[in-house]
Amino acid sequence: MNIRRIQQFLKDKGQDIKVDGLLGVNTKNAALNYIRTLITPIATVPFAPIPKPVPDSSITIDDKGWIVGVKRDVISGGTDFINPPMFVVEHFTGGSSVESSINEMKNRGVSAHVVIDRDGTITQCRSFLQRCDHAGRPGKARWKHPITGKLYDGCNSCSIGIEIANLGDDKDSMDSYRNKPYFRSIRAKHFNESVIKEWESYYEPQMKSVIELTKALVSKYKLVDVTGHENVAPERKNDPGPAFDMLAVRKACGFDGLPVVHRL
Repeated sequence: MNIRRIQQFLKDKGQDIKVDGLLGVNTKNAALNYIRTLITPIATVPFAPIPKPVPDSSITIDDKGWIVGVKRDVISGGTDFINPPMFVVEHFTGGSSVESSINEMKNRGVSAHVVIDRDGTITQCRSFLQRCDHAGRPGKARWKHPITGKLYDGCNSCSIGIEIANLGDDKDSMDSYRNKPYFRSIRAKHFNESVIKEWESYYEPQMKSVIELTKALVSKYKLVDVTGHENVAPERKNDPGPAFDMLAVRKACGFDGLPVVHRL
């Protein structure tokens, strides 16, 4: 292209230049200034660390949102997601058995996608393509997208809920449960609380299933976060609690550190 045509083009684009040679300072600076007007400054774009690749999971999820080969105890109802699922919320049931916890959900009109027993057995209650009432409606829970920074008021319409059979800090239930040969507990202080309490432990086969399922969900649906009920509704919830190895679950799914606590 003729140098004078280049200079005329830059003038037409509002660049104030004096005529000089092709390599002249004025022409080069005018060209650079014009290029800068075409570029969005990087600082205006919200960035977050890109999750590491998720290793393959031993769990398979079909295209209808059901885990292949596990027991189902369907909680009826549930509409398709308003938003695509973007993250997993881990819970403890606060109950003694999977069956009693699922029956309690049915009686109360709430739901979760799966319940994982102490021996690692998974029971699915609803397709992962349908919403569940597990984390909190608007005004009761909140979550911020770690990449876009968008705040979601209410989490049920954009998250997958995993319930894990565990008594949490329910002392009365633990007192009646201590005769179980496998029962274990720890004493710890929850980050949302000020006192040390007893919490039922999570068990190795149970945590293995939690990790494998969460990995499968993150991979299948390209999820961007794994968090706890205590993180999205810290004013009213303390599950899955200090006995739960959240760091190990997140690390297995490619996320660094602990989840953010979203307070009012």
